[in-house]
Amino acid sequence: FKEKDNASQAKKRQSRDYSPMPMQRYVEPAFEGAESTIIQVETRIRRDVVGRLIGTKGNTRRNIRDGSGIEDIRVHDLKSGDSVLMLRGLPSKVKQALGLVETVLSTSNTRFR
Repeated sequence: FKEKDNASQAKKRQSRDYSPMPMQRYVEPAFEGAESTIIQVETRIRRDVVGRLIGTKGNTRRNIRDGSGIEDIRVHDLKSGDSVLMLRGLPSKVKQALGLVETVLSTSNTRFR
């Protein structure tokens, strides 16, 4: 029984609901004297806006990534019914990507006829 308890405790530690703390990692400089810090920002979004954020065939997601210059943009579903938007890149690029996300989410949901 002890072995089973240890396995269930390990599962509990692995699953997390939401962490607002940004993660950071160091990137080797491309040339001497240049340093870059890559940050990862996670924020909750409503599940009903995920489709608008991803776009047709991932076009909106790709436009946000390419337009801001971030390394990665992902959306993960949570058990609670919400989703988590994860952005990873240089701090200035992540800030720019968050602005683009706000723009996409604030635009009207109506389509032109």
